[in-house]
Amino acid sequence: MNWAIQRFNSTAIWHRTWSAADCDPFTARHTPAKCGTDRVSSFNDLDLQLSYSAPWKGTLSLGVRNLFNLDPPASQFKAAGTDTTGRYGVYPMDGRVPYVSYTQRF
Repeated sequence: MNWAIQRFNSTAIWHRTWSAADCDPFTARHTPAKCGTDRVSSFNDLDLQLSYSAPWKGTLSLGVRNLFNLDPPASQFKAAGTDTTGRYGVYPMDGRVPYVSYTQRF
């Protein structure tokens, strides 16, 4: 969703990651039938950004990824110690991440 007034612009982005088989990547890719019916639940998070477009063709942006600081669900492989993230790259990084960005167009 995007909203703008004069030189200011705000953006909200909702990320939805659907549930995935709770299986190691090699097995999931090569013999998916062995993964069984276990699943890692779906995950939602929200990013917000506010930008200012300067008259000299510059843009200053402030934002936060994962606004509510939610942790993605863990898999059985994390509990077993065979996966350090518990998500095999399916879910976004953990935690809230604030950022500042400046872009200059010439």
